[in-house]
Amino acid sequence: MNKKILHSEIQKHIDTFTDLVSVEFHSTWGRHKDTFPEAHMEHKNVMRTPLYWYSPSSRSYIGLWQFSNAHFSTGKAVQEMTLATLIDDVAVELAYRVFNSANEGPHVGVTVNLNIRRDGESAQARTFYFAADAATVSGRKVVVECSLFDALSGTKIMTARALLVFVPIASKAILSDKPQPISIDAGSQLPALDGPAARHLSTEELENLSQVMNFLPHGLIAHTNGRVDVQTGRLVVLLSFGKKIRGPPAHVHGGVLATVLNNASALLFSAVTGNTLRSVVALQRNVSYRKGMPIDSQNVLIDAVIESTSKDQIIIVAQLLRDTQLCTTLRTTFLLPKIRSSKL
Repeated sequence: MNKKILHSEIQKHIDTFTDLVSVEFHSTWGRHKDTFPEAHMEHKNVMRTPLYWYSPSSRSYIGLWQFSNAHFSTGKAVQEMTLATLIDDVAVELAYRVFNSANEGPHVGVTVNLNIRRDGESAQARTFYFAADAATVSGRKVVVECSLFDALSGTKIMTARALLVFVPIASKAILSDKPQPISIDAGSQLPALDGPAARHLSTEELENLSQVMNFLPHGLIAHTNGRVDVQTGRLVVLLSFGKKIRGPPAHVHGGVLATVLNNASALLFSAVTGNTLRSVVALQRNVSYRKGMPIDSQNVLIDAVIESTSKDQIIIVAQLLRDTQLCTTLRTTFLLPKIRSSKL
């Protein structure tokens, strides 16, 4: 690591390790030219190849993500869900490395829960330092805790905790990259929101929901129809996933699933309060994964509702359903500023 660019406290943390070994990005699950986020972040020069180091004695990963200024306008921060997606990647990488070192036979690891808390902001940050530890390894369960910093200023940006469960498989063929059937129609229907305050989502709103991350091309995801009701605090929308957002094996990357739920929650929050996420003091996101989402799934439903409100916070729960099966849930806590909209 280049000591000249790192904050002194970060360098001090790095110096506590005595057995760091350089490891390759996606080294535990294989590199694929079309794996998300690698294909769109590294290969298109949005970020340099991530630098990862592993400490066997402490079961820790540390490393740097360096984003290109060319993809972000001056003063525009790297999106939180971009960072959360990379944290998810790091947690999986570390969990696989730790679990495989203690177990024989092929296993597949599944992220069951990802909890992320915003600790601070650094809009100018382009170089990030992460430190991840395998906090708990019990049977087939691995808990990874990760902290993320602006590498230059030392500002702590996020804290995350991921729970992964490993399941033995009969054959490694299950982990192959065999293509999924094309155009999997989930068969979901848009629920009727017919209250006096209900309205259809505009074309612009649907396009904004479809922008997974601010540096990615359009067309990876398409939101086709949606409605929002500010009186009941509910938003429903149908969307379709493309093929180029997969994580291994051939399913939509978990970070993408969390991002589309985050986008829907943010839109519902803004519609009801009249405020943007910039007005929020802090965010707590809790993602629960139930079932995988095959790539190229069509007519998938997002159903987001306001679970509770108070003078200090709003909690929104967003669910991703394929047909009638619940795949992913995001529970977001928005801590509000003192001045609030009269709509609540």
